[in-house]
Amino acid sequence: MDVRTHRIVVGYDGSDPSRSAVHWAAREAVRRGAELIVLYVVDHGGLAFGAAPHGLTDQWPMIALTNGRGVATDGAALAATAAPGVLAHPHAQTGPVTARLIDAAGDADLLVVGSRSRNELAAACLGSVSAVVAAHARCPVVVVRGEHLHSPGPQRRVVVGTDGSPQNRAAVRFAADVAASAGAPLVVICAWDPSTVDSWMLAFGDATSPEHHELVEWARRTARTALDEATAEARARHPELHVVPEIHRGEASWALTKAARDAGLLVVGTRGRGGFASLLLGSVSRALIRGASCPVAVVRPDQVVLPDAAPERPSAALRPAAEPAAGAR
Repeated sequence: MDVRTHRIVVGYDGSDPSRSAVHWAAREAVRRGAELIVLYVVDHGGLAFGAAPHGLTDQWPMIALTNGRGVATDGAALAATAAPGVLAHPHAQTGPVTARLIDAAGDADLLVVGSRSRNELAAACLGSVSAVVAAHARCPVVVVRGEHLHSPGPQRRVVVGTDGSPQNRAAVRFAADVAASAGAPLVVICAWDPSTVDSWMLAFGDATSPEHHELVEWARRTARTALDEATAEARARHPELHVVPEIHRGEASWALTKAARDAGLLVVGTRGRGGFASLLLGSVSRALIRGASCPVAVVRPDQVVLPDAAPERPSAALRPAAEPAAGAR
């Protein structure tokens, strides 16, 4: 049984994107009554050992980790400033950044990371921390972009995309839970693209044939059914929730990006697959992480949200005794 731990983990390295992530995560932690783990990861693979002072090469990892604890403490202090009353614990680890973030998050409520801009070629070849953790983390991942630090609330809607797949239900449930707890309206969107039907017809027949119109109508009805089912599930989960269903004709990432302007949170599902395929997010999720103007939550199908579960305390490994908590009540 999956249990919410009332713990949020945020990655912090002192950069502007990570500062934005800490601001957003701290406010969300206060809203949820959750503890906040501010994690700085020292990646030995990025250290220039050859440049270390003579005689200190063997001590360099420990020096870097000590400095990393200072960075994490600064991040916890930033969290306390952004959200007075937050219970923030600074923590530093060594190793590959994405692996340590994923391991630290475990079964937390959320893993929050910033998003750095990078060119399309680099993103395609190397991926990014945000994309990798969103594809592999065991909890929902929120990617915070730039200065857009709005949180869900009565004036900031939650937007969720649905495609009718069973895998997408976790995203709808997550979005409904967030919207209900924040007092925000929930906008459920399903997009269908007639150009996809055109591609099918060109590949397997004649785009001007009578079957073309029938396929277009089938695509439209399928999208409507998916939207109705997602809307019904959200309302059944939270009967008091104000749910606004919208169907859009066009490409999904474009429709969701447009709908999420001035939103508090955009939620998207990703189809969990094993092996090499799991290294990549779907095209819609990837496009939204790069281009949405509000924070984006990526929810995998196995990430079940249980809002009424009893909270657990974070593990001892994520509660450094030598470091004071910032913003402790």
